[in-house]
Amino acid sequence: MAPELGSDKLAALRRFLATLPADLQDRLGEALSHAREADPSFPADLVLEVLHGSAPPTAEAELFDRPAPVDTSRRYTLKELVCLGIEPFLTDETPTAVVQGRIPASAIEPWWEAMIRMGVEGMDKLEADLAAEYEKGGDIAAFARAARREVSGWSDRFMEKLGMGKTLVPELRAMFRENFVHEHVAEITRIMRCCEPILVALARIAPTGRVHELSETAAEAAKPVYLAAASRMGADSVYLMLALLNRLEKPWQIMRLATSLGWTRAAGAPARNAEMTAICERLIPALVETAIATKAATAQKTLASGDADFAEVRQLVTRFAQISEALSTEVDFRKDSAWGAQIIKSREAMRSAFDAERLDIMENIIVGFMPSVLEAEAPPAEPAIAHAVDAARLLMAVVHHGERHGFASDASVVIVKIAKELERLTEMLLTRPHGHEPQLDGAVKVLSILYPDVRTRALAKRVDEALGRAPSAS
Repeated sequence: MAPELGSDKLAALRRFLATLPADLQDRLGEALSHAREADPSFPADLVLEVLHGSAPPTAEAELFDRPAPVDTSRRYTLKELVCLGIEPFLTDETPTAVVQGRIPASAIEPWWEAMIRMGVEGMDKLEADLAAEYEKGGDIAAFARAARREVSGWSDRFMEKLGMGKTLVPELRAMFRENFVHEHVAEITRIMRCCEPILVALARIAPTGRVHELSETAAEAAKPVYLAAASRMGADSVYLMLALLNRLEKPWQIMRLATSLGWTRAAGAPARNAEMTAICERLIPALVETAIATKAATAQKTLASGDADFAEVRQLVTRFAQISEALSTEVDFRKDSAWGAQIIKSREAMRSAFDAERLDIMENIIVGFMPSVLEAEAPPAEPAIAHAVDAARLLMAVVHHGERHGFASDASVVIVKIAKELERLTEMLLTRPHGHEPQLDGAVKVLSILYPDVRTRALAKRVDEALGRAPSAS
């Protein structure tokens, strides 16, 4: 049984550990995790709890004494059970670079083939034992945990042999031809060592698999589970955070959990820990990718041809703002740092996406469904009006989100111009309203988006009166 320490000794230990550099704390946590496995009597949990700043509640800690649950309604193969350990990190995307905590599904086959060759008789025994467990209605979750541990050992030895320069057999040599495969299999190996507490924590925090909305309340509820798992993982707890990040429909919401845990500078963290570094390494490139996608979606050629999907662009603008605001809780991105440069690059891309030339085209789209003179042939009402309405909504999103992030000024000017022009053209059509009903209604709809105020409501009432119909519901 682990020894107990009095409050004075615990406080002294906590003060001492707090003086250690962050990288040394990470290395100590990793060493303690391995010490627990080697000698269960060693008081690793006690020191880890002090190292992480708080002791996890007993009820949460007890979760991790049991194996991760499995779906009892299905019959797994051995490969499926083992690969549950890396499932939270799998992606169907084809990566152009190795990203911590993301494993392409294509890396599974070469890794598993290597495990078959490393395990040899052991793999055959696991297959037979699994069949026997199903036959007798045994504990498949417990079997899965034991099987993953065994395969994890094979994976460790395989990577050791690769590191020693051992030559692969021809079949594996073909599978491992790409350098990326080596790196992805190395990542699989690292994750397999620490996957058990991750799977247990995910079953509690994200029981349905995907998390559609991580509210602040949900983040607070996840905190004790996270701390209980992290206390068993040491430096590997970064993979728990990445697994949670992978589960989120809105990855930037991971900052709510980070803030709850006190990791962000806005929450008073004195320095950035490994988990926050990993989060930023994922969110900042996502910010840049969103900005580049926005700029591509508003290319002048695309706008002029009428092919722009304004609803999609509006979603990109909203996503950019949400990621930016999440990152703002980590307040010390220096302009001369690599991350600072990427953030600046993203904002420049957003400004380019809504520069004067592109906004001129959008202005023409929004007012283009209105005839310029009474005698002019009326343009097609649909889909021109629907396209104009979507463009107006996009402009409002640009102003709403861009005001804080530096890309709203040109759009604000254009909105004023559009409103004045639509009011002028509407006044003209009101002198001869019949035959122009779609254009008048379209103008009111666009103005209601740009300026949902008393003046627009008064204009809508005049349009209804001119067309001899009851006032529209406000």
